[in-house]
Amino acid sequence: MGGASFQVGLLALLVSAAIARPANSGSIADVDCNGHGIFYQEEAALGVTACACFQCYTGPHCSTLRGNCSLETRVAEAALFQTWFDHVDADLSITVQRDYHLPYMKTPRSFPPNADPSDYDSLSLLLNSSIHRLHQRVGNVDTSGMTLLIGAGGVQLIDAALYALTQRKPQPEYMHVYAQPPFYPHFHQASNINPLTNFTQDLTSLDRSTLIEVLTTPNNPDNERKYPAAPDAAARITDLVYYWPQYLDINETFADDLMIFSLSKLAGYAASRIGWAFVRDSQVAATMSNYMWLQSTAPAVEAQLRAVKLLDAIVDQKDVNGLDFFTASRALLSERWRQLRSLFTASDSYRLAGQDGGLFMWIQCLDQQDQLDCAAPFASVGITTETGVPYGSDSSHRAQAIVPASTHRGDNYWQMTRRLNAYLPRYALDRHQLIDCDGLTVDTLHMVERALRPHQAQALQSLYEDRNDPRRWAITDDLELQQAREVEVAATSAASHDVVRDGLCHRVVMQYVHHVPTLRLAQLDALPLPRLPVRELAPSVLAAATPEAHEVLHNTTQCFKCHLVGNATDAAARETDFEAGIQAPASGSADPVVPDWPREFDVRFGLYANTSTQSLQNSTSHMYWNYDVPSMHIQHSECPPDFLPQIPGSITAACNLTFHLDGLWITWHNASQSTTDTPHCCQVIAADMTDNLGLNELGGFDYLGMMYTTDLWGRELAAQAWTNGAQFPISPGFHIMIDPSSNEDVHYYNGGAYQLEWALGPRNVAPQPRELFELPPTPECLQMCTHDMPRVPLPQPRF
Repeated sequence: MGGASFQVGLLALLVSAAIARPANSGSIADVDCNGHGIFYQEEAALGVTACACFQCYTGPHCSTLRGNCSLETRVAEAALFQTWFDHVDADLSITVQRDYHLPYMKTPRSFPPNADPSDYDSLSLLLNSSIHRLHQRVGNVDTSGMTLLIGAGGVQLIDAALYALTQRKPQPEYMHVYAQPPFYPHFHQASNINPLTNFTQDLTSLDRSTLIEVLTTPNNPDNERKYPAAPDAAARITDLVYYWPQYLDINETFADDLMIFSLSKLAGYAASRIGWAFVRDSQVAATMSNYMWLQSTAPAVEAQLRAVKLLDAIVDQKDVNGLDFFTASRALLSERWRQLRSLFTASDSYRLAGQDGGLFMWIQCLDQQDQLDCAAPFASVGITTETGVPYGSDSSHRAQAIVPASTHRGDNYWQMTRRLNAYLPRYALDRHQLIDCDGLTVDTLHMVERALRPHQAQALQSLYEDRNDPRRWAITDDLELQQAREVEVAATSAASHDVVRDGLCHRVVMQYVHHVPTLRLAQLDALPLPRLPVRELAPSVLAAATPEAHEVLHNTTQCFKCHLVGNATDAAARETDFEAGIQAPASGSADPVVPDWPREFDVRFGLYANTSTQSLQNSTSHMYWNYDVPSMHIQHSECPPDFLPQIPGSITAACNLTFHLDGLWITWHNASQSTTDTPHCCQVIAADMTDNLGLNELGGFDYLGMMYTTDLWGRELAAQAWTNGAQFPISPGFHIMIDPSSNEDVHYYNGGAYQLEWALGPRNVAPQPRELFELPPTPECLQMCTHDMPRVPLPQPRF
């Protein structure tokens, strides 16, 4: 359901009030509340006399059905499992005396493999034992050598894990987080709240050493078994909250480095907020424990006491029918799914897209009028669901977006096409073959277009037409007539063929990205899908092509204007020169006033690089600034060999750049060296760097106007754009983007041949130690860098 699919997935819980509650559990709650609610005796002593009603019922005894009620199905509850606990011949109630555990517990959160029992209260030891007994009985994980952590639910443990995995080195790491769509939305939300992580749905160009994969199996919301999409990721969080026998057969014992479970998904007791994790790395476990302690110290003793009784019952007890918890709960879920699937079997409008047996229904809308908002038809009959957008299902949110993200834009046409080509493999789906444009013919592109045409979503075309969006040009009323004309034009000469071919590559890419849902694309026979052209045709070819061929090229490339940096979004502005890239400011507009830099600060940023040998996406970097030295020091976790022409070509790992008044130096370590060894060093530029080391960074820059850009976390914002033009001694066309709300730099673009970008976080204004800006004591620093410098260590006497 991901990729370019506009078949919106919907989340519908099986536990909605209308279909998921037991009609009569035989408890006093049902007698007093007419089977439509629960009377909590625990609250009666506090003066509560009314029932807690299920959805759509009201009144002190839940006897009144509310009119115009909409069922809320978006909350992940498993209350249907209560039936088994109601029929167990064991006392599962808890009684807490007034003096029960007034002080803090000793060590309530963390149980390393060599834990000393004397360090724990008896309740902690009981909970530890109950959890291990449960997993031994089920056989779903191997806990040997692992630290057990107790948290306030699975969500808190996810948050703690994301934080801890950025803290494994002396310097905190900036990490990317990936989950296969459809994914639990909290992964996205938590990753983007944490300043050291950002969520991504693109694996094509990420450095795996900065990647955390969150793997949920069986998956929420489609109940599919999932396997790692990035086996070589730096870290993995394995979310196993649904890996229990009531949901699917347990045929694999997990022994991953960080595994998470929760009481709510196991047994339905969501309000008690108990979760646990098994963590192999003791440092990661300790950091997670400290994170949770600062958040909430530890789960309440009452919740832990309840968890012990529930877990022990699941392991040891059977209900009045002789069924254990997992057998009875699976039978209940299976019957619910049988009833629900029968509703969809005969439907031509909806399809259950996930696997049976989970707590959720993942629904695909098939009617075109519902594809832009698949939640709408359910809302119209009183069922509140959730669209697939927060779950990573590619829905109308991309169609609604007018301005592409900065990672999908370029300063000029050729930079733009290279960037967009990096994202096209996600649409090939391991089914279709991506082919360079110059390896295709007009006839082949027409064949692909005819194959795609029946699968284009008319609802999207209507949306584009209503907004005068340039993407509407991808569909024509009479494709057969248009192709016949293009064949005529292409047949006039080889040059005209090549010009028409380049235009058709644009049109076909637009069709399979913005008009054909991914689910439909996956059902087609294998097609040769084009990439965008990345090389300009020779002047002789362009001159020899007919005006009609150039007209085809012009018409098919207009829809890509929005992918140029800073391009305006209104229709009139789109008619400006396609190569211009950035719109000029309105005449007479005053340049904004931007404060000078602080005298000392540091800032994290992500380096984007598209070079001939390497492509980086938001690689971890850090800049340190001290005006009084004066110096700037930049640490890169990766240094592409050719992102500056003078840099030694064999540098493939981390490097540092240090600016002083008399030049720019690079330092690095060989793979065989320790980071404590004296680094290698050479001088990149031997020139006056005063202009780089002043407080007024905008000296010599011209104000361009407002344009869209992104910050370190990929959040889009409107920023003030400045460029150096030709009067500043660095690459002409360098752009500085400043957030007007904070007056801080948020993005840099260079205008040279190396296609570099810097996406910045907020500044940390603090003293910066002078020793950070000192060059290492090695004569290598006296050498000028060359691309083919020897990589053997040189003698390193001190100065």
